[in-house]
Amino acid sequence: MAEAQPGDHLSGADVNGNYLLPVGIGTYTVQGQSVQYYNISTPAYIVSILFGQIDTMSHIGYQPIPGIYDLVVDIHALPARPGFDNSVHLQVQNIGTETTTAAVNFDLDADQTWVGASITPDTQSGNNATWSVLMAPGDTWNTTVTLNTATGIALGTPIDHLFSATPTQSDTTPGNNIEAWNGVVVGSYDPNVKTASPSSMTPLEVQNGEYIEYTIQFQNTGTFMAEIVQISDTLSSDLLWNTIEVISSSHSNYWYQSDGVLHFVFNNIDLPDSTSDEPNSHGFVKFRIKPVSTLMAGDEVENTANIYFDFNEPVITDPSVFEVTIPTNVPELDIEGMKMWPNPVNGSLWLLLSDAEPNTIEILDLTGKVLSLQQTNGTREQLIDVSKLGSGVYFVRVSNVDGIRSGRFV
Repeated sequence: MAEAQPGDHLSGADVNGNYLLPVGIGTYTVQGQSVQYYNISTPAYIVSILFGQIDTMSHIGYQPIPGIYDLVVDIHALPARPGFDNSVHLQVQNIGTETTTAAVNFDLDADQTWVGASITPDTQSGNNATWSVLMAPGDTWNTTVTLNTATGIALGTPIDHLFSATPTQSDTTPGNNIEAWNGVVVGSYDPNVKTASPSSMTPLEVQNGEYIEYTIQFQNTGTFMAEIVQISDTLSSDLLWNTIEVISSSHSNYWYQSDGVLHFVFNNIDLPDSTSDEPNSHGFVKFRIKPVSTLMAGDEVENTANIYFDFNEPVITDPSVFEVTIPTNVPELDIEGMKMWPNPVNGSLWLLLSDAEPNTIEILDLTGKVLSLQQTNGTREQLIDVSKLGSGVYFVRVSNVDGIRSGRFV
């Protein structure tokens, strides 16, 4: 990604590596933003822009760190409706620095049936399909699967899909190799919408820098094909604009953010109208961003998207609402790398860690205040005395040189 300061101007590169940063008249520092597994190999540029001037010489280079295998998956499904087909968009990215073969697997919900896919699977039987995909560093693989929902399926029936991709070699971060999609069977619905996931977090999750994932869905409900679709999204000041990461989209586009307004431009999208080609009249873009760390319980963040089809007036989505809440109940926990029991706790909390490294264990309240802290000597099983805590919801945070794990308990 490219960044220009002052003004927090950001831009992602297109498939050819080109980026666009619209700025006003002035002098800017242009440089690359940090990219996981890559080192920036070019210096920052000082660029002075006059009226009507375009700078095309501020090239940004990255040098890969060798030996990294890391696949990331994403799944996005249009709503399932009785008697109709719907599309499921599957994406795999090789964000590592080595070529690998991805074993791609899709398990669709038992209440839907397979119709087809834009890329024919290597195997397809019943509610399962698989692909084997050779992926170079930076490659993105996409396919659109078409499913059907029978007329007898009741509205509100849960729809659950599971999508995964595994490299031939050991993956650096296997947690992002699998993703579930959960929805329900619906009737009529608004096709132009912006949603936030999760729709709520605790104050501690906000302070820990968890991401909000936004999805903007659009459909051409006009009477003719749309050559261009543009989306503008004025981001709330309660979001950290410089943490934007674009995850996936239905069609090729480029994006940029300037002074808190996020833009997506789908040139030459040629999006059919819903009357002539309903299944292909839909599109979406998905991105994530962090909230500011100072949000407290009761705070809400609202955002709307303006969707332009060619040069018509925008379709304005209903606000997506994200809120900071205090949970009223907490399930038992089995977290990757850590198990804890019992939950609710009665005086003592047991932790079973996946590693035998020295750890720092903290107990925090819902505001993020540290109530107790202890160091471990590398023993996997840990007994934590919480008998002096009052009734309520608390967090345990375990940290070492490899990262942080956290969970909630009552």
